[in-house]
Amino acid sequence: MTTSSTKKPVAKKTPVKTPATKAREKKSVDKSIIEAPIIVEASDEFKPNKKYIKPTTNEVASSNWWLDNTINENWAFVERVFTPEECKKIIEIGESGTLASPMTYGMTGGFDNVEENVKKVAKIRRSPISWIRSDLEDNRWIYLRMTEAIKTINQQFFGYELTEIQSLQFTSYDAKEKGFYGKHIDMMYQGTGTRKLSVTVQLSDPNKYEGGDLLIYYGEKPDKPEKKQGMGVFFPGYTLHEVTPVTKGKRYSLVAWVLGPKFK
Repeated sequence: MTTSSTKKPVAKKTPVKTPATKAREKKSVDKSIIEAPIIVEASDEFKPNKKYIKPTTNEVASSNWWLDNTINENWAFVERVFTPEECKKIIEIGESGTLASPMTYGMTGGFDNVEENVKKVAKIRRSPISWIRSDLEDNRWIYLRMTEAIKTINQQFFGYELTEIQSLQFTSYDAKEKGFYGKHIDMMYQGTGTRKLSVTVQLSDPNKYEGGDLLIYYGEKPDKPEKKQGMGVFFPGYTLHEVTPVTKGKRYSLVAWVLGPKFK
């Protein structure tokens, strides 16, 4: 018994054109321009061939193929991390010398807090600080509230792997000393962890002082978050930022650096 089989004709496949290919085909480009050679001697000064077409933004974008839509936030905020009454309480704690460490001048760059170094650092920052103690039950509510805000904002906007709050720093900027903090980033060159997320909470009533603006830089012109009592501003630890000089009154803030594994 013999059987015979017939091969089914194979349909000729038509190449599938991606949106990027279709977009490129819409552009009428003179091939002679594209194929025009440039011959340059090593010693010659380079002069761009005007025949070559400079790609427009649309032409470059048409070559991209996006797997997913991603938004990388520069900074985010919570309008009220603490109530005005709670802000006043934190100011009392920060200046107490018991529920927080004694006030001392904020340092930078590994300087010791001695008079000679304080004078050097004064060109970079003038902002006495204290550290809110995490080992005291009376301060527990502050850390719990900050933890809640950090987790919420991180989940919504940044998606970093975070492990701990390095510290809660209470900071004072006094107009009598023209208190300020010049341009800097919070992520340290070397440390026990990576400062991935920076947080600053406005503790002062904005009507009680002038100046002292938080400026966040992503270009030549900085962003200036609104000043609201109890408002928390969150941004990556590698972000350039500053606090401009306070010209009247005092500005109080609560600052946190949130650590995590090294960026990958």
